[in-house]
Amino acid sequence: MVSYRGYGRSEGKPSESGIRLDAQSALDYLMSRKDIDRKRIILFGQGLGSAVSIDLASRHQTHISALILDSPWISIAQVIKDGWRWPMSLVRVGVSEQWNSETRIREMLDTAAATSKFPHVLLLTGMKDNMVPPGHTNYLFEIIGMAKKDVKGIVVEAVPFGNAGHTELSDDPAYFAAISKFIKRIF
Repeated sequence: MVSYRGYGRSEGKPSESGIRLDAQSALDYLMSRKDIDRKRIILFGQGLGSAVSIDLASRHQTHISALILDSPWISIAQVIKDGWRWPMSLVRVGVSEQWNSETRIREMLDTAAATSKFPHVLLLTGMKDNMVPPGHTNYLFEIIGMAKKDVKGIVVEAVPFGNAGHTELSDDPAYFAAISKFIKRIF
């Protein structure tokens, strides 16, 4: 588990460029270890972590086996437009980050067309999420599904949780069961 700068026990101030470096460092560390099977690397992200995982996978597509994305968004701009209920004047101040998952996924699709490589993907969403509307997951699921034409055997699944909000998905026992089932299916 990685704590990005400014989160958890990590020091520093969070920024898109800094968090990208943190994620890259974590992957570099995994790739340097001889006890890690490089063909079985799964990136797991929740909320912001989903965007970070997608971004990292877009830069290392051939090394990532799977993505597990909990409450992924299209982009921060789209989340602000669709989901956050904060006053827009407050949100506009200080929001310079992009974390555009749609753009990164489309880049990955272009790479998949040339290399026939795309990670397996599990998308998890709470149907009562008031931060990242479920429509974001549905939209990304449709886009990622396009990889199936270029990559044989790719697994792309979306699992909705009817009574869960943004931070409550993992409270449902079916959450970990869905993750376990997905991992068993791809390996």
